[in-house]
Amino acid sequence: IVFRDCPTAIKSLFWENASNALKNETAVSEDVYEHFDLEFYEELKQVGLRAQSDKNCFRYYHFFGAHPPYSINSDVKAVSEEETSLIEQCVGEFKIVFEFLKQLQELNIYKDSLIIVTADHGVVSHQGHLEEPRTPIMFVKERGVDSDEPFKVSHAPVSHEDIWNTIRAEFIDEYKDIEKFSDIDEKSDRKRYFHATHVDETGVEKFLLTYEIVNDANDINNWTIVEENDMLHPSYHDPYPDGE
Repeated sequence: IVFRDCPTAIKSLFWENASNALKNETAVSEDVYEHFDLEFYEELKQVGLRAQSDKNCFRYYHFFGAHPPYSINSDVKAVSEEETSLIEQCVGEFKIVFEFLKQLQELNIYKDSLIIVTADHGVVSHQGHLEEPRTPIMFVKERGVDSDEPFKVSHAPVSHEDIWNTIRAEFIDEYKDIEKFSDIDEKSDRKRYFHATHVDETGVEKFLLTYEIVNDANDINNWTIVEENDMLHPSYHDPYPDGE
């Protein structure tokens, strides 16, 4: 809450440099959206991951992913926007993830790790109220599942909010019986919630909208606005081009 409500100039003191995250250091940046995907990958290849045996640890990495402008190719090399594409950049970003997973296996800690790969908001194609659903990717490898087990596809009605319960169920004894990703039945009619900012024609985020989703999230008719809150500190960004 303190971070959310403090002035933007102060927030820059807390931005995390993904490259330095390998060394468990916090970086200070004046650029709100400064990403270090290439540096992270190079350090991952040259220095590698290190395991500690005395305690568990939590790591969060934020990559540029499918965001424009597209600046890396499928080999995780810096290129001009004309030399790459959305697909090329996504392939390159996943190459970083695959290298990370490979090193977890080499350190013999993959099986005992909880790994979640997701996106923050899915495809953004307009401002204002949603006219089509947003369904961010959600790849989950729970503890105890090894690399030789086949990839499975689930249509269970999950959401980002299930991340917190899954982490607690996996690592905190008093929450071991709460529902995590693998416990959610594909036929469940459970409600999920998606939070999206409302951006006006000038690019100002003025409202935070909460959508309730029942049944298939791919059908926008199953999305209903249940809450609308004013942004305490409205922010500005360039309006998204269609499809980005």
